[in-house]
Amino acid sequence: MRRRVSLCMMALVLGCVSISPGAGRAQDEFQMNFRNARIDDILRILADRYEASVAVTGEVSQTVTVNLTGLDLRASLDALLRDTGYTWRDEGSVLRVLPSDTVVNEVFALKFMAAEELAQVVEKQFEGVAVSPEPHSNSLLVSGPITKIREMGLLIARVDTYRAQVRIQAEMVEVTLDNDDSRGVDLSVVLSGSDVQGEFDTDFSTGNEPSTLSLRTLQGDFDVSGLISLINENRSAMLLSSPEITTMDNQPAKIHVGERVPYQRSQTETVTGATLAEVEFMDVGVQLLVTPTISDDGMLYLQIHSEVSQVLDQSVQNVPRIGTREADTRVMVRDGHTVVIGGLMRDNVTEVEKKVPLLGHIPILGWLFKSKTTLKSKTELLIFITPTVISDPSQMQPTPAQQASRDRFQTDASKDDDTSARVDR
Repeated sequence: MRRRVSLCMMALVLGCVSISPGAGRAQDEFQMNFRNARIDDILRILADRYEASVAVTGEVSQTVTVNLTGLDLRASLDALLRDTGYTWRDEGSVLRVLPSDTVVNEVFALKFMAAEELAQVVEKQFEGVAVSPEPHSNSLLVSGPITKIREMGLLIARVDTYRAQVRIQAEMVEVTLDNDDSRGVDLSVVLSGSDVQGEFDTDFSTGNEPSTLSLRTLQGDFDVSGLISLINENRSAMLLSSPEITTMDNQPAKIHVGERVPYQRSQTETVTGATLAEVEFMDVGVQLLVTPTISDDGMLYLQIHSEVSQVLDQSVQNVPRIGTREADTRVMVRDGHTVVIGGLMRDNVTEVEKKVPLLGHIPILGWLFKSKTTLKSKTELLIFITPTVISDPSQMQPTPAQQASRDRFQTDASKDDDTSARVDR
């Protein structure tokens, strides 16, 4: 009887329409529609309804008209305190209501973005807020008015999300061409009658005549290794490089397999008579630069720069002469499909000298006992690029087979360490 009287008195004081289970709603959902009710009284009702600890800093005596039906506690506090000069803060076991201009300190632990990078962004968006990046824990330490801190927290939650990544698998193959391969390797002919599955699009061309560079797409789950084996059955094919690299969306991925060749750029003499040489380096070998961009429809836009270079025998003023084959292209491809860049052909001329031992070294007469043969060959560079979108962090976890291989490696390594320790003793 006393409980009924207290509820009736509370309803009269607050001017509340109803605080009771709604018709046709779940049993635990209450209609909470307040008219001209004091905020501090509504806070007491919310704390009792959700069995939460709500503390108030200062006196919140304004009256409001608000409908909180169907909202949880935090959403109710947002709706209740909007435009009142007050806000709330989660302090763990207590939800504290305090003035909006209260200066507070907060720590935002980041999951995906770098603290230094994000700090530069949020500082420009929120004036009057001090932001300090903490690189060791990858967190942001911020200090400022609580309203701005809360807005910053919402921005960080939206920005600090997982960015899709792209795994790029590349195969660079150099094929020695036959006399019939004047235009390079015809992959459609190589695949005819084989078990390797794949569909080709048309060659890349400029104008009416096809260009030297060809661009094809192998659709579906294509077996690149099987295709390379087929090419090697009829021609001499050499795998130059088979790199794999992962990069974030719209970020470049660079691969260089080779060496850095030094050369003397200039030489100066000091006042003491010492000679100083300025040395620079050139990257030589296999280079691949790919920048992927993921579109909303699942397509991948690839900017590709590929290059294969080598040092030639001759040099000009101590600067090595570099033979290079490179291609720059932009292409759209679906996730998991393979892009093939071909047509990068080169004529090789090699001189082979044969001579009789000892007799071939005799001046003038030695020419009677040796011979020179010039060998000509033509090679084509084929580049296979397969991009795969990693849209979920779980896809980066090792497969059961890979994890088993890692476990075996760690077990073997620990055994080796134990053996070396016993030997040292």
